[in-house]
Amino acid sequence: MERLTDHSAYNGTPVPNKDTIGDPCMMMSFCDDFDFCEGCPVKKMIDRLCAYEDTGLTPEIIVKLKERINTAAEKRCKEDIDLFEIRCFGRWF
Repeated sequence: MERLTDHSAYNGTPVPNKDTIGDPCMMMSFCDDFDFCEGCPVKKMIDRLCAYEDTGLTPEIIVKLKERINTAAEKRCKEDIDLFEIRCFGRWF
């Protein structure tokens, strides 16, 4: 997966990958509303995208993991219900 973000060589903060998406300050007029990126929604987006890219997971892997987690949760929930019924009502009929 090609990264859209990098970590700044200066301080390690997430920044856009210049080779992939070009100038990191493509919205300079928008930036005037914020104080050095503080509270900037674009900066928040870049931070979140960088954190995702740092995991090394692809969207396909995430879908598979989500399915496995849901399946395991459903199984655990059924086991908990069965245990509750046994504890409360004795044996199954």
